[in-house]
Amino acid sequence: MIFSMAGTLDTAREVALIPNAQAFEDLLCDLDVWASAPDEQHRMLYEHFYELITDHQRENLVIVRRSPLLSRVLFVLFDRPHLLWATNEIVFNLLSAIVQPQSDNRSMLKLGQAIAATLPTTAEDLAVESKLPFHISELQIQLIANQKPHEGKPSVLYNVYVRNRLLNMIANFLSHSSPQLNQHMADQIVRVLGFDWIYCLLSPEIHSGTVFLALRILLALLAHPPLLVKFREGTANGGWLTDADSVVRNRAAVSILFTCAACGQGQWMPDMV
Repeated sequence: MIFSMAGTLDTAREVALIPNAQAFEDLLCDLDVWASAPDEQHRMLYEHFYELITDHQRENLVIVRRSPLLSRVLFVLFDRPHLLWATNEIVFNLLSAIVQPQSDNRSMLKLGQAIAATLPTTAEDLAVESKLPFHISELQIQLIANQKPHEGKPSVLYNVYVRNRLLNMIANFLSHSSPQLNQHMADQIVRVLGFDWIYCLLSPEIHSGTVFLALRILLALLAHPPLLVKFREGTANGGWLTDADSVVRNRAAVSILFTCAACGQGQWMPDMV
């Protein structure tokens, strides 16, 4: 019924359209309205969003990117981790559809900040993270096998799984896009997020799968000579902290502390020039 009220469910049309952007934002994108709904209804909602983008991609995608949908889906992903048991594949398909090349700068920034927000902030979490299995499929099996949480913050395993799914999405976009889209996305990552965003993903004891995916992304960026020059000069940093909330900034500070501590012990010395 709500889909019909928003005008996005019209059986008379062969494709799904968003006829009224304001109604779409007020009735569908306000995910707090759906907070008490059964988990399966969240899955149906995400499937509807995905259908809107894939069925009539150009017009609907523009409206979706202008809306707060991406920020709210990412927020719910971490604020209500229990929903992943019902929305596991569709939520990542939806995020992929929103940030697909050519992505807008705002979407790339939100995605990068969400990834940074999963970084560990304590030595204990870091120790747990470093012992988790390498492959995403193994992380998923271990996560889903655990009892679904009803409340509380996401577990270390949950954060690593979500982080690596999102990083894998970016890495695959870079690997499988046309040369033109690859160039655009590489430039955008460096301009909007910066090289230091990747450095944080390479901190000592970070999950091995995260390090692997971060290196894949870094190598894809450095394949472009102008970006290689910026990398060697140590420029193009700090973009990912633009308008960042306290959670992201706190994780950035902790990541720097972990790195400095490891450098002082002679364990790891990044070559940033």
